Amino acid sequence: GTNNIDNEVTTSATSYGSGYCGFENVHDGYRNELWDITESLFPKLRPKLAKCDKVFCVGHNLGGSLCEIFAACANSKRVGDSDYQQQMW
Repeated sequence: GTNNIDNEVTTSATSYGSGYCGFENVHDGYRNELWDITESLFPKLRPKLAKCDKVFCVGHNLGGSLCEIFAACANSKRVGDSDYQQQMW
């Protein structure tokens, strides 16, 4: 989510649409934030997630937006998509 106020302002203000996980017109600032998180965090988190039957993602404001995009991608099962591959477990 929000690391600092500059992060949220910059992320939220970048508001043109782009693709993510096969979806069109995804808010680019939120997409970029999620991509950065999955790129840096998931190599460490993936082994732990592999042991889970269910994963819940909750958030408010920026975190809620990231969870919505994350869940849409995770539930899409678009295994050939590079964004899906980056966040799959």
